[in-house]
Amino acid sequence: MKKIFALIVAVAMIATLCVFTSADEVTDGLVAHYELSSDLTDSVGSADGSVIYKNVTDTTTEGSSEVTYSDGALVIADGSDVGVKFPVSGITSDFTVSVTIEVLAASRGWASPFIWIGGTDQSTENWIGIWTGFDNGSWIDVGSNDADGHRVGVESGISEAPMSVTTFTLVVEGNVAYYYVDGALVGQSNGTGAYTSGTWITSGYSDFSSAVMPNPWSADDCAIYIAANAWGDANVNATYSDLYVYNRALTSTEVASIAAAGESGETEPAETAPQTGFGVVALGVVALASGTAIVVSKKKH
Repeated sequence: MKKIFALIVAVAMIATLCVFTSADEVTDGLVAHYELSSDLTDSVGSADGSVIYKNVTDTTTEGSSEVTYSDGALVIADGSDVGVKFPVSGITSDFTVSVTIEVLAASRGWASPFIWIGGTDQSTENWIGIWTGFDNGSWIDVGSNDADGHRVGVESGISEAPMSVTTFTLVVEGNVAYYYVDGALVGQSNGTGAYTSGTWITSGYSDFSSAVMPNPWSADDCAIYIAANAWGDANVNATYSDLYVYNRALTSTEVASIAAAGESGETEPAETAPQTGFGVVALGVVALASGTAIVVSKKKH
């Protein structure tokens, strides 16, 4: 009996240790966390966010709109001319962005940005966006252009409206983007799921194996933006919450864990297995689009 009791205690201790280890692995590399429940404060200490004009390359114009908060989430109204800038530091190349969205109606704009990553000088086009698709007009895709002007990205195959709460996660490792929907990999930029049509697809990619995602963090002023990009495209009427940023790549198990945390309403990712590689930005968002409502939570790769 004593041996059995000792075994039970040992198993319990190991299980507890595994949980703590998993939690440490998920929080390891966390460089910013914006709850967005009542302000733009970063609870980790990278740098607080700020309201800006929705065209990130125009640093002199001030937006006339305001952001508000409702039910513990950031709200950017339909037709607003502002977005939010998060000057995240501690990332040099690999990263991940995760956002959970619920869309109740179609957005007002073509290529409406949910998340945009880049610097204020876009002459080199070192940017990556999560936004409504170019070709399909409503899918929520990952997209950019490479140095040769070829379009590069991953299609989600998920229509913007109507759409129940869904978690979208972007992981960039090296020059390849991996796109997850609700914790499941739907494609990558140099293979399955890569863009296969559109005016920016040229003969430069016969099988997409040479597709190269740009590194937006090569810009000294690279930042993460909500409802803003380099062209000032019409934003989505949305609410956003829990933006997480990591300076490493999360594993597929961690991505699934973050997605599960968003669905359960948890503010921290659940236990996960270790990963090597990327940097991650997990974003919990709730979006509400022009007649549109988009809910975004949090997740990762």
